Amino acid sequence: MIRATEATWPRARRARCWSFADVDTSSRDHSVCDATKWAEGRITICDNDPQLPLVHPNALGQRNAADHVERAMLNAISWS
Repeated sequence: MIRATEATWPRARRARCWSFADVDTSSRDHSVCDATKWAEGRITICDNDPQLPLVHPNALGQRNAADHVERAMLNAISWS
């Protein structure tokens, strides 16, 4: 499913119907365990899988996402 969706992104971009904010690439090396982390938390979801973590972006992670979303929005505006 994800690969099929990813395959359509370049075509959609060329058609200028939407913009994508890639926060995954810039977030690498900023996990909960890294020195400069952009995420916080570790909560057990259920007793059946105590290893399943739940994390949420901290202020640095939110800033990173906001920068990418802003850039995508400005790019979308410049297309019109």
